[in-house]
Amino acid sequence: AGLERGATLVAELGVESLAALRAKSPDEILAATEATGWANQSRIVIDGWVLPEAQIETFKAGRQAPVPLMVGNLADEGENLIPINTSLTREAFEGYVSSAFGDMAPTIKQAYAAELEQSPGIAQHAIATDQFMTFAMRRWAEYQTSLQSSVYLYFMDHIPPAFHLYMPEEPHLEHPEGPRHAAYHSGDLAFVFGTVDKVGVDWNDEDRALSALMVKYWTNFAKSGDPNEDDTPMWNAFTRESLSTQILNAQPGTVSGVRRDRVDPMAQALPL
Repeated sequence: AGLERGATLVAELGVESLAALRAKSPDEILAATEATGWANQSRIVIDGWVLPEAQIETFKAGRQAPVPLMVGNLADEGENLIPINTSLTREAFEGYVSSAFGDMAPTIKQAYAAELEQSPGIAQHAIATDQFMTFAMRRWAEYQTSLQSSVYLYFMDHIPPAFHLYMPEEPHLEHPEGPRHAAYHSGDLAFVFGTVDKVGVDWNDEDRALSALMVKYWTNFAKSGDPNEDDTPMWNAFTRESLSTQILNAQPGTVSGVRRDRVDPMAQALPL
């Protein structure tokens, strides 16, 4: 798939050599990616060189690097990231759940009953979001513990203001649901890098306090492989038994896994 998309992109640019491709301007390349839909699929390609095999096979076999791991996600990762299929029918939704989760499909549907009452598309979006992020981060942590590496898993449900992360000169980002609508994908980055008040607007004291804590956690982990220090709320290491997950919000602390009614059935349907 990666080779096919690359060939389509090159054809759109009308070049026949590497030198000609390199001579194209960034604007021409961006226009070609838009015209060919190059960015509509994952750019992760199993090429036998950078990635010799599917990542899941590497982790299943324990061939990944035996290093400490900090990993996690936000509560609403799918917001404006995963599209909602507004035309999805109930029949198609049933087929999607059965295909993805087999015998656990009834349990999964029950866990997302509230979203299904709104629409099949909204329910599918919620399931895909949790499978793509909350379940995947927990599974990644599970694989890493098999190497006896220290692992720290987090879940951020603090809702930040909407902001242009990479456009500090345009701080106002309007959203129809208001400035604090979801804990969305990338919404943790200003907290981690201590740049609240430098991007976007509407930051408050809870944001600043959480950012100061997250800067300490990330810095400590980078230094020693352990995010904890004497004056931070204790972040317990993850194990397959404890599923310890640090909740990042105004009252941070460790819980035994998050969204268990949803993620546990996924784990049963998709075993290690």
